[in-house]
Amino acid sequence: SIWLPSLSVWDVDAGAELFRQSGGRVLEAPADVEGRGRMAVVEDPQGAPLVLLRSSAGDPADGRPARHQWLWTDLFTTDAAAAVDFYRRLAPYDARTLEAADGVPVTVLVSSGKARAGVVQMPFKGVTPNWVPYVDVADLDDTIRSAVQSGGTLLIRVRDAAVLADPVGAAFGVQARPADEKGGAS
Repeated sequence: SIWLPSLSVWDVDAGAELFRQSGGRVLEAPADVEGRGRMAVVEDPQGAPLVLLRSSAGDPADGRPARHQWLWTDLFTTDAAAAVDFYRRLAPYDARTLEAADGVPVTVLVSSGKARAGVVQMPFKGVTPNWVPYVDVADLDDTIRSAVQSGGTLLIRVRDAAVLADPVGAAFGVQARPADEKGGAS
């Protein structure tokens, strides 16, 4: 089980073809989905699946997500440098490598001056590359406790963030941002 994030692209068909030509796979061919737009399910060359999407409603405006909404997505992968090169061919990203709190470098993909996603060298052996979406939470400790009591598993915790697995094993992240980072109370 996995959570499948969406990547907004101008041309889903061309994006799917890029995945195919670059050693990835097209798991579900481009198709129009009523009320959603054109989409395809693809897998990058290292095996991380995601959805390519051209939304019929257009992309949402850039802004800070409200509490309890999707906040961020990290790609945990077996070759971070190759993944960054691949995704920079797909979209016009700048790449900035930062040192994370736990000493693991994170490459941030940036477009239009906004950080869009992170790429992290897989810290675990035997784990398939995958995208991990994060939700903004008010209290990290309470969220972890509630998730574990509901059948989830804590996989990793670093300062203000954690990666959990839901009861069927799909990994997702939670992060508690200070009030000044979310633009006030929500």
